[in-house]
Amino acid sequence: MLFCLAYFGCLQVASSQDTLKTSAHSWTTEVNVNPLQGQFSLNNAVNQIKVRYFISDKMAYRMAFSINNTKKDDGQTSFYGTNPVDNSDVKSTTSGGLNLGLEKHFAGTRRLSPYLGCELALGFKTANETIETKELITDIKGAWQTGSYTFTERGYKSAGVNIVTGFDFYIAKHFFFGYEMLLGLNYIKYDDLVKTLTSKTDQLPGSNTYPDQTSSETTIGPRIINGIRLGYTF
Repeated sequence: MLFCLAYFGCLQVASSQDTLKTSAHSWTTEVNVNPLQGQFSLNNAVNQIKVRYFISDKMAYRMAFSINNTKKDDGQTSFYGTNPVDNSDVKSTTSGGLNLGLEKHFAGTRRLSPYLGCELALGFKTANETIETKELITDIKGAWQTGSYTFTERGYKSAGVNIVTGFDFYIAKHFFFGYEMLLGLNYIKYDDLVKTLTSKTDQLPGSNTYPDQTSSETTIGPRIINGIRLGYTF
């Protein structure tokens, strides 16, 4: 499909001698589209907003960033019957990321602009949950609980370095599509998972702290950013 788009774009203006590529002191931004799966998202795997600033016709700074916050508050209340219920489950998570890098664009053609670059990627995520019943308060730091010993939305801090390559193909003035892949080294340190129980009655121990759970991982390897990049210049 990419080759078809490029082919018909070239046929449309085969006789044109002007270049439609981004010039110095211009900004670009973009989104990712996956037409085969009907997906439309912001840039890259963590759904970041991406901008580039061209310091010259061949060099550009790139920056991608994101910040997200989610809070869920579920409760059950019933004061009737032999077993009254007054429960609450409050979950919250905040995540963010920042990628900073540099691109070198090569000659290509009047419409095709291949590039090679590198970037530093930083990220974080926090997660907390408080479950309260008439008898017990369960406080979880570092994740959300899904079962007795299973958790999701694990908090972390990450740092990595990526070597990126891709291309921009300008269909019209200030409008392009492209694709990108990268080779990355990434380190993730997951937040300590701390679960604390506090009794509200005399039938349970005053408090009980579970052993902390710690983990980390390091990954290295290539990755293709899913979807076609659609962008514009301003």
